[in-house]
Amino acid sequence: MPRRLTVFFYHNVSPSWWYPAAEGAAEGGFATQVQLLRRLGTPVTLGPALDDLDAGRELPPRAFAVTFDDGYEDNVSVAAPILERLDIPATCFLAPGFLGGDEQPWWERLGWALARARRPASDLGNPGERLKSLRVEERARALDEIVTQLDPAGAMDERVRFLDWDGARELARRGFELGSHTQHHPVLTTEPPSVQLDEMTRSRDAFAAELGASPDLVAYPHGGRSDYDATSMESAAAAGYRHAVTTVIGVNGPDTPAYEIRRVALAPARGLAGLAGAVKRGALAARGRVASEDSRSTV
Repeated sequence: MPRRLTVFFYHNVSPSWWYPAAEGAAEGGFATQVQLLRRLGTPVTLGPALDDLDAGRELPPRAFAVTFDDGYEDNVSVAAPILERLDIPATCFLAPGFLGGDEQPWWERLGWALARARRPASDLGNPGERLKSLRVEERARALDEIVTQLDPAGAMDERVRFLDWDGARELARRGFELGSHTQHHPVLTTEPPSVQLDEMTRSRDAFAAELGASPDLVAYPHGGRSDYDATSMESAAAAGYRHAVTTVIGVNGPDTPAYEIRRVALAPARGLAGLAGAVKRGALAARGRVASEDSRSTV
């Protein structure tokens, strides 16, 4: 009886400041990856598949689910048409703080500043990890300081676009499953329990107000082992989510905790080689032959 589910995740498809790629490589690589997945496995929608696992129901052979984090606009304009042609469902995890235009994803602004820096970045260490470790209100101030220090040339252009609520409605209208990525995309373990719960509940409330339904799934921002904790899992349950997904590598079975669903990262620009490597890592982790390590540094 098939009782295993592999969950793959992407961020964007087209290149961005934080995820650069040669022209056309990411879009072509994504199409190649999902075409092969469709040929070799059975696509399922994440939420219902996880409910089936919980209930002990059989899954299709070589079941896999496709997910996206953060809400890049190309999820609609580039990924959706390819997935629709292949009849592959997908789940998009969105943060209402980004959808409402209240804030700008910090990693893309940092990527732009590093790429266009007119001053050396050598004394900054790893600014991405530094910013990730800060609380939301501290991070904005620290990012401003880093950008000032780097003195990037020109203004940040529009090459990186994120969905708004109309884009989220378009995804829902076209049949894609929507999940929460919390309200403001914090590293949950940097926040006190009250804020963790507030991030979970405010996001569900925002979805209900804008789309008429609250999501049953949440993806922990960043999602590595150090990015969520027992409080995060308790908060997700208390807010009404049925499952929470991580970026910890692995394949899911009936014994996978509902609030620690494993996923496998895919980089679209790496094409077939990237898919083969990701599948191998997921399989090895599932067999216990390698540690269930976190996926590549991710937002």
